[in-house]
Amino acid sequence: MLAAAFLGITVAAAGGWRDDFDGPGLAERWQLHRPVEGPTVSLTDTPGWLRMTLPHRKGGYNHWITGPGCMDAPLLTAQAPEGNFAFETRLRVVHFGPGSNFHLAAVVGFSPGYVLAWGPFRAPMLPGAPRDEPELWAEPTGLGGFLKVSLPARELYLRIERRGSTYSLLYRRSAEEEWAKAGEYHAFAAPTFVGFLGKTFGDGEAVAFEADYAAVEGLPDAEAPPALLRIGADGAWPLDDRRYSHFIEHLGKCIYQGLWAEKLYNRKFTGGDQNGVVEGWRPVGEGGATFAPDTAHWYAPCQSQRIDLAGGGEAGVAQGPVGFRAGVPHEGYVVAKARPAGARLTVGLVAGGRTLAETTVGPLTEEWQRYSFVLPALGEAANAEVRIVAGGSGTVWLGAASLMPADNLGGWRADVVEVLRAVRPA
Repeated sequence: MLAAAFLGITVAAAGGWRDDFDGPGLAERWQLHRPVEGPTVSLTDTPGWLRMTLPHRKGGYNHWITGPGCMDAPLLTAQAPEGNFAFETRLRVVHFGPGSNFHLAAVVGFSPGYVLAWGPFRAPMLPGAPRDEPELWAEPTGLGGFLKVSLPARELYLRIERRGSTYSLLYRRSAEEEWAKAGEYHAFAAPTFVGFLGKTFGDGEAVAFEADYAAVEGLPDAEAPPALLRIGADGAWPLDDRRYSHFIEHLGKCIYQGLWAEKLYNRKFTGGDQNGVVEGWRPVGEGGATFAPDTAHWYAPCQSQRIDLAGGGEAGVAQGPVGFRAGVPHEGYVVAKARPAGARLTVGLVAGGRTLAETTVGPLTEEWQRYSFVLPALGEAANAEVRIVAGGSGTVWLGAASLMPADNLGGWRADVVEVLRAVRPA
């Protein structure tokens, strides 16, 4: 459920904004994403503070990549600015019980299913996690315990600074202190929102936290250090006979389909889509299946290929043309899941309307798993198509795929390595 917010009192700043939560309702910039009923947001429980309350619920309101209810946590979000920026807040934990497991956080979000969460963490149910007082943790979705700061975290000032793909995580205990940098996270996806996450898990008691304010400010681009190059034309310098090198660059197929043995393009199912299918792939099959990129369920940040099967026949995705050398088997894998569990995937090579080879993997479970396969040696094929299809009804997610000749050398093409071994300095 997406709840619109109400007009409150905010302060605009050059290149940013500040909200002190002094009004009776939220400002229009805020949106409450509440996948299930239960959690609440209030500006009247403690005047001048935003409060988020998460009542007791078996299994909690989690935000993770797998597991029941893994996307049930409430998010209060505002649009992230373009370019470099800082998001900061003052956050305090106001209520939890002896068995409460939670992460209450300021967040920068890349999609509803992928956030960088920075705030108080407590989990007596997890080995090695704080059992009594909450500590300050940072967790990108799916990376448990990514960054830990062992200090009492019931009330802290928190700040996340974005510069390019680098996100610096800072904190301080009072407004008079300097910001202390705890670490960094690197994300290639562009941020879409900032805000607050209330996450609980296990079967603990209710939890509540409050935020005194939220503020966004624009940050200048980092200045590049000056470069100094000294060139001297006086004198001769000997070159070692063993000094030589090769130069490679992403030109045409120099790397992909060149040095690298991988046959598939966009094997992590990222990027834009056409007809619901991500870049580099196309839909195949029959029976009314529908396709969509899915940013709520992903194996590699921050997207997967979703296929909703209608029960009318096999459907899936394909890629080509792909070339194959004669007499060489090919090894590969698919990372996938299905709901309900039980679907099987067929991986095949097709050319000229004829199936050259195929194999079946599965049954798929409701969690991400890697399914390996081998395709037998074939005659030479210059324009084959790789297909990954499933039958029946339900939903299948593809998170990653790979296909390489079995004679690859650590991912390098064996024929290319043979040529490089023959290279000698002139």
